[in-house]
Amino acid sequence: MIIAEILEQIKQYGPDRVMVGMEDAVSSRRAREEYGINPDVIFIRNDGWSLAAPSSLEHYAWRKWAEEWTHFIRRPNIVAIPIEQYK
Repeated sequence: MIIAEILEQIKQYGPDRVMVGMEDAVSSRRAREEYGINPDVIFIRNDGWSLAAPSSLEHYAWRKWAEEWTHFIRRPNIVAIPIEQYK
């Protein structure tokens, strides 16, 4: 899947999963409705899968697949930034 397609899916449906705890992630809808979480960052893995997190859990999301992330997004913009620029 190319990055433009992944961004369109994220715009339409949200990321695949959202961190709600140090080890727990749920669907975008559940994160929003049950936990009141609207993520600040979204990481995109080399297979197109995405994991988002509020800033308080960003480090835990990053560590999940640190070697496999190819892009990240800083909300509110939905722009894929190469992972080499992540700080």
